Amino acid sequence: MLTSNCCNATFFEPGWPDNDICSSCKEHADVVDNQEEMKLLLIKENNRWINIDNKHINYGLDNALHELYMDSGIRKFIIEDDKVFCEKL
Repeated sequence: MLTSNCCNATFFEPGWPDNDICSSCKEHADVVDNQEEMKLLLIKENNRWINIDNKHINYGLDNALHELYMDSGIRKFIIEDDKVFCEKL
C-alpha cells in the first residue's frame, strides 16, 4: 500500500498529477510502499469478509474486525479497497 512518509497515511487522490498530498497532515510528502510490512487479514468476496487465517466468513466488516480483535488482540487495522491489513508482528 502506498502511504506518506510523514504520517503513514494514504494520499488524497492517488493517480492524479499532484498526488503527493498526505490525507492526514495535508502537506507534501514522499511515497512509501509498506506492502512488505503489512499482513493480509481479511478479503471481501461476494459481500462476505473472509478471514485469511481460518477461512471463517463474516457478512459484515464490523463483525469480522471484532472477531480479529477478540482472537488476536490486534487493535489497528488498515483497510484498503476490499482488503484489511495489519502491521506484521
